[in-house]
Amino acid sequence: MRIVIIGFRGQLGNDIAESFGSDGDNEVLEISGPDIAQPGDTTCDITDRDQLFDTVRPFGPDRIFNCAAFTQVDACENDADSAFMVNVVGVVNIADLAKECESELIHFSTDYVFNGKKDEPYTEDDAPDPLNIYGASKLAGELALKRRLQKHFLFRVSGLYGVAGSLSKGDNFVETMIRLGKEKGSVRVVADQRLAPTFTADLAEKVIEVADTGKYGLYHLAASGDCSWFEFAKEIFSLTGMEVDCGPQSTAESGRKANRPPYSVLSSKKLDELGIKPIRHWREGLADYLKRKGHI
Repeated sequence: MRIVIIGFRGQLGNDIAESFGSDGDNEVLEISGPDIAQPGDTTCDITDRDQLFDTVRPFGPDRIFNCAAFTQVDACENDADSAFMVNVVGVVNIADLAKECESELIHFSTDYVFNGKKDEPYTEDDAPDPLNIYGASKLAGELALKRRLQKHFLFRVSGLYGVAGSLSKGDNFVETMIRLGKEKGSVRVVADQRLAPTFTADLAEKVIEVADTGKYGLYHLAASGDCSWFEFAKEIFSLTGMEVDCGPQSTAESGRKANRPPYSVLSSKKLDELGIKPIRHWREGLADYLKRKGHI
Protein backbone atom coordinates (compact mmCIF):
# COMPACT_ATOMS: atom_id res chain seq x y z
CA MET A 1 0.00 0.00 0.00
CA ARG A 2 1.19 3.51 -0.83
CA ILE A 3 0.59 5.76 2.16
CA VAL A 4 0.87 9.53 2.59
CA ILE A 5 1.10 11.06 6.08
CA ILE A 6 0.50 14.81 6.03
CA GLY A 7 1.69 16.45 9.24
CA PHE A 8 4.00 13.62 10.27
CA ARG A 9 6.10 15.89 12.50
CA GLY A 10 3.21 16.28 14.94
CA GLN A 11 2.37 13.99 17.84
CA LEU A 12 -0.21 11.89 16.03
CA GLY A 13 1.48 11.97 12.64
CA ASN A 14 4.72 10.78 14.21
CA ASP A 15 3.05 7.78 15.83
CA ILE A 16 1.19 6.87 12.65
CA ALA A 17 4.50 7.03 10.78
CA GLU A 18 6.11 4.85 13.47
CA SER A 19 3.34 2.28 12.98
CA PHE A 20 4.40 1.81 9.36
CA GLY A 21 8.13 2.18 9.91
CA SER A 22 9.01 -1.53 9.96
CA ASP A 23 6.34 -2.72 7.53
CA GLY A 24 8.04 -3.58 4.26
CA ASP A 25 4.71 -4.06 2.50
CA ASN A 26 4.03 -0.31 2.52
CA GLU A 27 5.66 2.65 0.83
CA VAL A 28 5.25 5.83 2.88
CA LEU A 29 5.54 9.48 1.88
CA GLU A 30 5.92 11.68 4.96
CA ILE A 31 5.05 15.37 4.57
CA SER A 32 5.62 18.12 7.11
CA GLY A 33 4.39 21.69 7.25
CA PRO A 34 6.87 24.38 6.17
CA ASP A 35 6.78 25.98 9.62
CA ILE A 36 7.97 22.89 11.53
CA ALA A 37 9.98 21.04 8.88
CA GLN A 38 13.38 19.54 9.62
CA PRO A 39 16.25 19.45 7.09
CA GLY A 40 15.54 16.86 4.42
CA ASP A 41 11.78 16.78 4.98
CA THR A 42 9.29 16.80 2.14
CA THR A 43 7.25 19.91 2.87
CA CYS A 44 3.88 21.16 1.72
CA ASP A 45 1.38 23.87 2.61
CA ILE A 46 -2.04 22.19 2.46
CA THR A 47 -3.72 25.53 1.79
CA ASP A 48 -1.74 25.79 -1.47
CA ARG A 49 -3.77 23.52 -3.73
CA ASP A 50 -1.29 23.39 -6.61
CA GLN A 51 1.64 22.68 -4.32
CA LEU A 52 -0.29 19.92 -2.56
CA PHE A 53 -1.32 18.22 -5.80
CA ASP A 54 2.19 18.52 -7.29
CA THR A 55 3.73 17.01 -4.14
CA VAL A 56 1.37 14.08 -3.63
CA ARG A 57 -0.22 13.16 -6.96
CA PRO A 58 2.93 11.63 -8.56
CA PHE A 59 3.22 9.27 -5.57
CA GLY A 60 -0.16 7.69 -6.38
CA PRO A 61 -1.40 7.14 -2.81
CA ASP A 62 -3.85 4.44 -1.75
CA ARG A 63 -4.39 6.00 1.67
CA ILE A 64 -3.83 9.55 2.93
CA PHE A 65 -3.63 10.48 6.61
CA ASN A 66 -4.29 14.17 7.29
CA CYS A 67 -2.72 14.99 10.64
CA ALA A 68 -2.24 18.68 9.79
CA ALA A 69 -4.42 21.24 11.55
CA PHE A 70 -4.47 24.61 13.29
CA THR A 71 -4.97 23.31 16.85
CA GLN A 72 -4.01 26.29 19.02
CA VAL A 73 -7.42 26.90 20.55
CA ASP A 74 -6.84 30.40 21.93
CA ALA A 75 -4.83 31.54 18.91
CA CYS A 76 -7.78 30.60 16.70
CA GLU A 77 -9.86 33.25 18.47
CA ASN A 78 -7.38 35.91 17.34
CA ASP A 79 -6.87 34.54 13.84
CA ALA A 80 -10.08 32.96 12.59
CA ASP A 81 -9.02 33.42 8.97
CA SER A 82 -5.97 31.19 9.42
CA ALA A 83 -7.98 28.65 11.41
CA PHE A 84 -10.53 28.29 8.63
CA MET A 85 -7.86 28.29 5.91
CA VAL A 86 -6.04 25.34 7.44
CA ASN A 87 -8.97 23.46 8.99
CA VAL A 88 -11.41 23.92 6.10
CA VAL A 89 -9.69 25.00 2.88
CA GLY A 90 -6.80 22.64 3.59
CA VAL A 91 -9.24 19.79 4.14
CA VAL A 92 -11.11 20.59 0.92
CA ASN A 93 -7.82 20.48 -0.98
CA ILE A 94 -6.82 17.14 0.53
CA ALA A 95 -10.28 15.65 -0.05
CA ASP A 96 -10.21 16.70 -3.71
CA LEU A 97 -6.70 15.28 -4.03
CA ALA A 98 -7.83 11.97 -2.54
CA LYS A 99 -10.78 11.82 -4.91
CA GLU A 100 -8.61 12.46 -7.96
CA CYS A 101 -6.10 9.81 -6.81
CA GLU A 102 -8.91 7.37 -5.93
CA SER A 103 -7.38 7.23 -2.46
CA GLU A 104 -9.09 6.89 0.88
CA LEU A 105 -8.62 9.70 3.41
CA ILE A 106 -8.22 9.46 7.18
CA HIS A 107 -8.98 12.82 8.78
CA PHE A 108 -9.08 13.98 12.41
CA SER A 109 -11.45 16.31 14.21
CA THR A 110 -12.04 17.18 17.85
CA ASP A 111 -14.23 16.82 20.92
CA TYR A 112 -14.45 20.62 20.84
CA VAL A 113 -17.21 20.44 18.22
CA PHE A 114 -19.56 19.90 21.22
CA ASN A 115 -20.88 22.45 23.73
CA GLY A 116 -20.33 20.28 26.81
CA LYS A 117 -23.90 20.43 28.11
CA LYS A 118 -24.23 16.64 28.32
CA ASP A 119 -23.26 14.68 31.40
CA GLU A 120 -22.57 11.40 29.60
CA PRO A 121 -20.16 10.57 26.78
CA TYR A 122 -20.91 12.04 23.37
CA THR A 123 -21.77 9.63 20.58
CA GLU A 124 -21.49 10.08 16.83
CA ASP A 125 -25.25 10.78 16.74
CA ASP A 126 -25.06 13.83 19.04
CA ALA A 127 -25.47 17.21 17.36
CA PRO A 128 -22.33 19.39 17.33
CA ASP A 129 -22.50 22.91 18.74
CA PRO A 130 -18.98 24.37 19.08
CA LEU A 131 -18.22 27.10 21.60
CA ASN A 132 -15.07 28.48 19.98
CA ILE A 133 -13.47 29.29 16.62
CA TYR A 134 -11.30 26.20 16.72
CA GLY A 135 -14.29 23.89 17.15
CA ALA A 136 -16.28 25.78 14.51
CA SER A 137 -13.44 25.50 11.99
CA LYS A 138 -12.99 21.80 12.64
CA LEU A 139 -16.73 21.20 12.28
CA ALA A 140 -16.76 23.11 8.99
CA GLY A 141 -13.89 20.90 7.85
CA GLU A 142 -15.90 17.80 8.75
CA LEU A 143 -18.88 18.99 6.72
CA ALA A 144 -16.72 19.87 3.73
CA LEU A 145 -15.10 16.44 3.80
CA LYS A 146 -18.44 14.62 3.95
CA ARG A 147 -19.73 16.58 0.96
CA ARG A 148 -16.68 15.99 -1.20
CA LEU A 149 -15.41 12.46 -0.57
CA GLN A 150 -17.16 9.17 0.11
CA LYS A 151 -14.02 7.13 0.85
CA HIS A 152 -13.11 8.69 4.18
CA PHE A 153 -12.69 7.94 7.86
CA LEU A 154 -13.37 10.86 10.18
CA PHE A 155 -12.10 10.46 13.73
CA ARG A 156 -13.02 12.84 16.54
CA VAL A 157 -10.31 12.69 19.18
CA SER A 158 -9.61 14.22 22.58
CA GLY A 159 -6.76 15.64 24.68
CA LEU A 160 -3.86 14.27 22.64
CA TYR A 161 -0.32 13.88 23.94
CA GLY A 162 2.52 11.97 22.32
CA VAL A 163 6.22 11.28 22.49
CA ALA A 164 7.00 13.68 19.62
CA GLY A 165 5.31 16.58 21.40
CA SER A 166 3.27 19.31 19.76
CA LEU A 167 5.68 21.55 17.88
CA SER A 168 2.97 24.12 17.16
CA LYS A 169 1.96 24.39 20.82
CA GLY A 170 5.38 24.10 22.39
CA ASP A 171 5.18 20.51 23.67
CA ASN A 172 2.14 18.85 25.25
CA PHE A 173 0.17 19.03 28.49
CA VAL A 174 2.16 16.27 30.21
CA GLU A 175 5.53 17.85 29.48
CA THR A 176 4.22 21.29 30.40
CA MET A 177 3.08 20.03 33.81
CA ILE A 178 6.42 18.34 34.46
CA ARG A 179 8.32 21.46 33.43
CA LEU A 180 6.16 23.79 35.55
CA GLY A 181 6.35 21.40 38.48
CA LYS A 182 10.14 21.47 38.36
CA GLU A 183 10.40 25.22 37.77
CA LYS A 184 7.77 26.47 40.20
CA GLY A 185 6.89 23.62 42.53
CA SER A 186 3.29 24.81 42.46
CA VAL A 187 0.65 24.74 39.70
CA ARG A 188 -3.05 25.48 39.38
CA VAL A 189 -4.96 23.41 36.85
CA VAL A 190 -8.50 23.65 35.47
CA ALA A 191 -10.83 21.30 37.34
CA ASP A 192 -14.18 22.00 35.66
CA GLN A 193 -13.49 20.52 32.21
CA ARG A 194 -13.82 16.74 31.80
CA LEU A 195 -12.35 14.80 28.91
CA ALA A 196 -10.54 11.57 28.00
CA PRO A 197 -6.84 12.41 27.47
CA THR A 198 -5.41 10.08 24.85
CA PHE A 199 -1.88 8.85 24.18
CA THR A 200 -1.29 9.21 20.44
CA ALA A 201 0.52 5.85 20.19
CA ASP A 202 -2.69 4.18 21.39
CA LEU A 203 -4.76 6.29 19.02
CA ALA A 204 -2.58 5.54 15.99
CA GLU A 205 -2.89 1.81 16.57
CA LYS A 206 -6.69 1.95 16.70
CA VAL A 207 -6.99 4.33 13.75
CA ILE A 208 -5.12 1.89 11.53
CA GLU A 209 -7.17 -1.02 12.89
CA VAL A 210 -10.43 0.77 12.04
CA ALA A 211 -9.16 1.91 8.64
CA ASP A 212 -8.24 -1.66 7.73
CA THR A 213 -11.91 -2.68 8.10
CA GLY A 214 -12.89 -0.52 5.13
CA LYS A 215 -15.97 0.68 7.02
CA TYR A 216 -15.92 4.37 6.15
CA GLY A 217 -17.60 7.01 8.28
CA LEU A 218 -17.47 9.00 11.51
CA TYR A 219 -15.91 7.53 14.65
CA HIS A 220 -15.27 8.83 18.14
CA LEU A 221 -11.92 7.56 19.36
CA ALA A 222 -10.44 8.37 22.77
CA ALA A 223 -8.99 6.65 25.80
CA SER A 224 -11.28 4.80 28.18
CA GLY A 225 -12.36 6.60 31.34
CA ASP A 226 -12.42 10.34 31.90
CA CYS A 227 -10.94 12.99 34.16
CA SER A 228 -10.51 16.71 34.59
CA TRP A 229 -7.29 18.42 33.58
CA PHE A 230 -6.62 18.81 37.31
CA GLU A 231 -7.02 15.07 37.93
CA PHE A 232 -4.80 14.36 34.93
CA ALA A 233 -2.09 16.63 36.33
CA LYS A 234 -2.33 15.01 39.76
CA GLU A 235 -1.80 11.60 38.16
CA ILE A 236 1.23 12.89 36.26
CA PHE A 237 2.85 14.08 39.48
CA SER A 238 1.88 10.91 41.34
CA LEU A 239 3.36 8.57 38.74
CA THR A 240 6.58 10.59 38.40
CA GLY A 241 6.97 10.94 42.17
CA MET A 242 7.20 14.71 41.91
CA GLU A 243 6.34 16.71 45.02
CA VAL A 244 4.29 19.52 43.53
CA ASP A 245 1.61 21.69 45.11
CA CYS A 246 -1.09 20.99 42.51
CA GLY A 247 -4.35 22.81 43.14
CA PRO A 248 -7.62 23.20 41.21
CA GLN A 249 -8.89 26.31 39.50
CA SER A 250 -11.96 27.13 37.43
CA THR A 251 -11.98 27.77 33.70
CA ALA A 252 -12.88 31.39 34.44
CA GLU A 253 -9.86 31.74 36.73
CA SER A 254 -7.54 30.36 34.05
CA GLY A 255 -8.09 33.46 31.93
CA ARG A 256 -8.07 31.61 28.61
CA LYS A 257 -9.52 33.52 25.66
CA ALA A 258 -11.53 30.72 24.05
CA ASN A 259 -14.53 29.07 25.68
CA ARG A 260 -14.15 25.35 26.32
CA PRO A 261 -16.84 22.70 26.79
CA PRO A 262 -17.12 21.67 30.45
CA TYR A 263 -17.71 18.06 29.39
CA SER A 264 -16.35 16.59 26.16
CA VAL A 265 -15.88 12.90 26.88
CA LEU A 266 -16.26 10.82 23.73
CA SER A 267 -17.95 7.42 23.58
CA SER A 268 -16.00 4.90 21.50
CA LYS A 269 -18.73 2.24 21.64
CA LYS A 270 -19.07 2.27 17.85
CA LEU A 271 -15.88 0.19 17.84
CA ASP A 272 -17.96 -2.67 19.24
CA GLU A 273 -19.78 -2.91 15.90
CA LEU A 274 -16.43 -3.59 14.23
CA GLY A 275 -15.32 -6.11 16.84
CA ILE A 276 -12.50 -3.79 17.92
CA LYS A 277 -11.54 -3.35 21.55
CA PRO A 278 -11.56 0.22 22.95
CA ILE A 279 -8.39 2.13 23.72
CA ARG A 280 -7.02 1.28 27.16
CA HIS A 281 -7.73 3.48 30.19
CA TRP A 282 -6.11 6.90 30.14
CA ARG A 283 -4.11 6.06 33.28
CA GLU A 284 -2.48 3.09 31.53
CA GLY A 285 -1.70 5.20 28.48
CA LEU A 286 -0.18 7.92 30.64
CA ALA A 287 2.03 5.46 32.52
CA ASP A 288 3.27 3.99 29.24
CA TYR A 289 4.00 7.47 27.87
CA LEU A 290 5.97 8.46 30.97
CA LYS A 291 8.05 5.27 30.71
CA ARG A 292 8.81 5.87 27.03
CA LYS A 293 9.90 9.44 27.80
CA GLY A 294 12.10 8.28 30.67
CA HIS A 295 10.16 10.12 33.37
CA ILE A 296 9.57 6.93 35.38
